[in-house]
Amino acid sequence: KNIILIGAGDTGQNIVRQTLQKSSGPIRIIGLIDDDPDKIGSKIHGVPVIGSTASLNDLKLLYDEIYICVPSAKRKQMLRIVEKCKKTKKPFKTLPSMSELIEGKISISQFREVSIVDLLGRKEVKLDIGSINDFIKGKRVLVTGAGGSIGSELVRQCVKFEPSVLVMM
Repeated sequence: KNIILIGAGDTGQNIVRQTLQKSSGPIRIIGLIDDDPDKIGSKIHGVPVIGSTASLNDLKLLYDEIYICVPSAKRKQMLRIVEKCKKTKKPFKTLPSMSELIEGKISISQFREVSIVDLLGRKEVKLDIGSINDFIKGKRVLVTGAGGSIGSELVRQCVKFEPSVLVMM
């Protein structure tokens, strides 16, 4: 696969180095994207830094996938990058966050699909389903604002716990 790598920092450089060491590997990085104007036009281990994330849709290179390699990205920056990637209609993956990378060594095998947790900027909340079931099952439940986006989602979630009556206001 021909890969475009977003992020020409230390982590991106490590990923490029790893792919070059495995010359017969399944992926080949053909270009890097970085928002630092000083890096654009340079080469990292022979791989050109071809533009910024804003220019992602204008690339004339033939590539199969995008790897997001910016583990220190904040929520807003990650959302912006993901939006740019979606517009290319190409598959894209990301490295784990900085806190996840501290646990182990950075490697190509750590790339994964972008998850909601990457975009939230916080850990996913795990619900205590048993307690919720005890609280709602067989009881009368009133959901105010049930016609809105949050209220309608609350109604959908409450129905799963089988209340005896569900009043939507």
